[in-house]
Amino acid sequence: MNVEGKRVLIIGGTGSLGKALLRRLLTGEAGRPEQIVIFSRDEAKQHYMRSVYLNHPSATDDIIYHDRERMVQFRIGDVRDYALSVRPSAAPISCFMLPR
Repeated sequence: MNVEGKRVLIIGGTGSLGKALLRRLLTGEAGRPEQIVIFSRDEAKQHYMRSVYLNHPSATDDIIYHDRERMVQFRIGDVRDYALSVRPSAAPISCFMLPR
């Protein structure tokens, strides 16, 4: 799937498959997405992911993930509450990815 210029929503993005999908999208193998939204209900896991991607110690990873501050965004919510959680997060989204 080519995600070049698209806005991608990863539902359940803090799980193991969601993290793997995020890593793969950030490599640019499938194109460079305009935005990636990590959607999950676990605020602690989102905080950990944010700190990992924003404070990566390796210079080579900084080159690969140089735009991650703007590209990767995090949204708290529950997929079971579509009207209040998913719809507002998904409004500008081009592509949905459910890693489960």
